[in-house]
Amino acid sequence: AASPVVLGSASLDGSVGERQRKYVEPLQENVLYICGYQDMTLLLVLDPATSQDPDQIHALWQMSVSSLNELETHLHHCLEHCPGATACESYSWLSVDPHWGTVQRGGAWAGARLELLTSLHQQFNTRRNLTETIVRSEDSIIYGYQCGGVQIFYQQVCSEGAGLPAPSDLIGVVSLKAKRRLERDHGIVLL
Repeated sequence: AASPVVLGSASLDGSVGERQRKYVEPLQENVLYICGYQDMTLLLVLDPATSQDPDQIHALWQMSVSSLNELETHLHHCLEHCPGATACESYSWLSVDPHWGTVQRGGAWAGARLELLTSLHQQFNTRRNLTETIVRSEDSIIYGYQCGGVQIFYQQVCSEGAGLPAPSDLIGVVSLKAKRRLERDHGIVLL
């Protein structure tokens, strides 16, 4: 529901101290417009004349509801941990095609993983003959692949362990697993 609220213009008792009076500019009355829709709330500061026009308030309400619904959908898509998955998948992927200027992604890329991804992207850009790379951190493995300028990155969570990886560690099969999953789930074929 949307409701305009008139904001006050002085202290609780309406007085302004003598010392403050010479430094304070005259306060202006404003109207606070509040519109809530599902999990979103829009706050606007309006001119008092605008709040007196029912047609403008109704038009503002209609725009607010449609915009908040669309904004909420976009936010949920951006903040969703694993978009498009029925159960949370244990991997993330990102495809960068500089020729078409497109980026496609799935899963969560955040924090240190995003910094590492940026570094790998820069390495692929400077070393055109580099086709594959695998980087293992404490809790994840990132597999990078480049062919014809198109870069594909695949990240999977792995078990933490100190020291050298065991022979059964994911690092040995991550490229095969990435190729199978990306082709099966997203139609991305890695040669």
